[in-house]
Amino acid sequence: MYQAMPEHLKPERPGFDLATAEARLIVHRADLPEVTLPIERPEFLIGRAVEGVDLTLDDDLVSRQHAKLTVNERGYFRLEDLGSTNGVQYEGRRVKRLTLVDGDVFEIGDTRIEFRAKFKRFVETAARPKAPPRQDSVFADLDIPAPRAESVHGDENFGWDPEQARAQAQAAEAPEQPPAPEAEEPEEPEPVE
Repeated sequence: MYQAMPEHLKPERPGFDLATAEARLIVHRADLPEVTLPIERPEFLIGRAVEGVDLTLDDDLVSRQHAKLTVNERGYFRLEDLGSTNGVQYEGRRVKRLTLVDGDVFEIGDTRIEFRAKFKRFVETAARPKAPPRQDSVFADLDIPAPRAESVHGDENFGWDPEQARAQAQAAEAPEQPPAPEAEEPEEPEPVE
């Protein structure tokens, strides 16, 4: 049975307000001043073309329409490679798509682009009191010994003694010996009359 989304995971209001997120891209190019571009629409195109893109990069390593940045109604920013020749690099790896968080840096061609945004996806909830320990546990009556602090054979054994374990296993596998018959005391003969 499906349940409704928990209250603390629901967005504060329907949809996502892009203006309050103050989402922006900070463009870093060698020998050029840093440029900051606000993201004002739910779809933002990056490429080499002069028209039809939101961020034009004059770089031979960049395709005409290289990548697309979108934001959904819950406030997740997604960067997607549009089938470019040289791709999008993130942390030294080529990626086809990437969900961005504040502070992520990716590269398109020779351009380093930093994503910045201020947003809160979830409503903060009051701290819940810690639940008391359960009293109906099947383990409540067991006396479980604490592990030994020191190791017999070094740290790799974490306090486990293989000799002791071997002896216990052998004792468990050994057939039980029937108890020795008790020696009967000889009966005293009855006096003869």
